[in-house]
Amino acid sequence: MKRPSRRTIDRHRSGGYSLMEILVVIAIIGILSLVTVPAFMNFQRRNHVRSALRSFTGDLRSFRQLAISKNVYVRVRFSANNRDYSAWQSRDLGVNWRPLKLGTIGEGSNTRTLPETLAFSANTYNDSDNPVDALPDIDFRPDGTAGDFVGSTATAGTITLRTEWKDILNQVVVDVSTTGQLTTKESKAP
Repeated sequence: MKRPSRRTIDRHRSGGYSLMEILVVIAIIGILSLVTVPAFMNFQRRNHVRSALRSFTGDLRSFRQLAISKNVYVRVRFSANNRDYSAWQSRDLGVNWRPLKLGTIGEGSNTRTLPETLAFSANTYNDSDNPVDALPDIDFRPDGTAGDFVGSTATAGTITLRTEWKDILNQVVVDVSTTGQLTTKESKAP
């Protein structure tokens, strides 16, 4: 009988991975996932907040544009639950307010709701039609200015949105100038 040569034996042994090599690779994957998964979750949450902010500021810009193009007053009323806002329009200088339908033709109401994790935490605007509903609101006038209702001067103000997530930029302040222009500032609130 012929004995296999040393080269033949070495060739057969180098065909796979050892248990130690596999355990090292699994440990490296575990360490990488411990670092990347929380970072990905924060990224996802931050994008969720920014998406809701874009939607809200897009609505405000649309309401201002509608007031200018249709020569009407448009009111954005913030609800008591700090998550909803609704749109109203008046063609008769605020005597009568009608709901402004949001969404596509034939569907939608005049109310929008922020995502579950967001809420309005502060609003410097008052109730224009006090004491009718005691809810803060902002009016866009036909000339594009913003503030409280007819007869008063245009006023600048801020609307603050907050999220429950403490580990990301969890507060956004929307500044509304007297001319109706919007700017946003993100920050991490305590």
